Amino acid sequence: MELIEAGRVPTHGGSLRGIAQIADGPRSVGASVAECLALEERLALDKAETFRGFADNVAALGDELGSLLSGFQREGKKIAGFGAPAKATTLMYHFHIDGDVIDFIVDDSPWKQGLFTPGMHVPVLPAQAIYERRPDYVLILAWNFADSIMEKHAAFREHGGHFIVPLPEVGVH
Repeated sequence: MELIEAGRVPTHGGSLRGIAQIADGPRSVGASVAECLALEERLALDKAETFRGFADNVAALGDELGSLLSGFQREGKKIAGFGAPAKATTLMYHFHIDGDVIDFIVDDSPWKQGLFTPGMHVPVLPAQAIYERRPDYVLILAWNFADSIMEKHAAFREHGGHFIVPLPEVGVH
């Protein structure tokens, strides 16, 4: 295979989209491939140190989030999650967030409601559950939509609830 076009797209908070063909196919390699490679070099994405630093930053975020959640648990606070995208499963496993940490997850998609998270078996409920069950904190697992989730569910905060945004930095709102 041969990459013939590449570009950055906003999907999921930032993604790469590539177009490939069989090696030595009919199309020539577009300038976008060299442009993406040059950007990666400018960002030092061709250096192992960059990824070691990234791993260190992720570990520090995990420690910070874990300490925050543990503190809330020690205080007897109830914690729920918001959003059940695939990235939530990755975050939950990497940061050890399971049913002992969050009681349930809400998601606006009826396709996910009534199901459980993969492996952790945390129930996924309709968003209305945060008003019915009244957790003290809601960890936003679809962090790239944090602003719109908090805006849509401002009533949760107005009634004393708080949102936790785990990335790109841990914050309580």
